[in-house]
Amino acid sequence: MPPELCTLVGIPAKIRENKKVMADIRQSLFQKPHERIGSIKELNRMISDSKEVKEWNLDINLEPDTIEAKVLKRPQIYTPSSGGGGYEKGGQGGGQTRPLDDTKILGTIVHQPVHFRKWAIFCLEKDVHHGEYLNDRFYELS
Repeated sequence: MPPELCTLVGIPAKIRENKKVMADIRQSLFQKPHERIGSIKELNRMISDSKEVKEWNLDINLEPDTIEAKVLKRPQIYTPSSGGGGYEKGGQGGGQTRPLDDTKILGTIVHQPVHFRKWAIFCLEKDVHHGEYLNDRFYELS
């Protein structure tokens, strides 16, 4: 799962109280792709320079593998129409759409509940029992 969509847990209270340390942690998690690649390369360099790697005579490639991929269109956020008739694209019936870039949704950690009218769990067939368990817990909590 991308770090941007994760919530920090298990951090000792002493560290959580230090705003500068927490800001540094968030900054290291919410990096732009080129910054993340740079951080990974730096970590690989530090590992390759370690005494243990040299003792074992290991060779670590510092450059990440590249793959050909298709870049998808930026996602859009659809807001409900003013008539309460659901979510509509491009202002049809009063609904609005805006690029995901215009929000700080991926750089924000949500700490309060959000009410959904509809939601779904998608999983592999082998994990259906986990999805049903999660669905039951959500139902109990709602």
